[in-house]
Amino acid sequence: MTKNEIASILKPYNDDIKRHMGALSEDFQDKVKVVAELALDIKKTVDSHTKILDSHTEMIGNVMIRLEEIKGELKQKVDYQDFVKLERRVVRLEARSGVGV
Repeated sequence: MTKNEIASILKPYNDDIKRHMGALSEDFQDKVKVVAELALDIKKTVDSHTKILDSHTEMIGNVMIRLEEIKGELKQKVDYQDFVKLERRVVRLEARSGVGV
């Protein structure tokens, strides 16, 4: 078979093939649009989660700073056992001196 013979046999099918390829292309493009829209929705969700995480990170940082401040303040205070010992000494001293009775 020659090229011309093959071309004459395929000529009636060319329009069908073009129409079919056009339909396939359109279907593919529609599916790509759907995937692109899903990707944009996912990006928006990730962006909102990133904002939330950033705010939580900032809050945790503030809590940690405040916790360190509280630790420092607690180190400056007397613990309960030391307070009891000191209170006993003061009571004894007051009893000896006659003050506070």
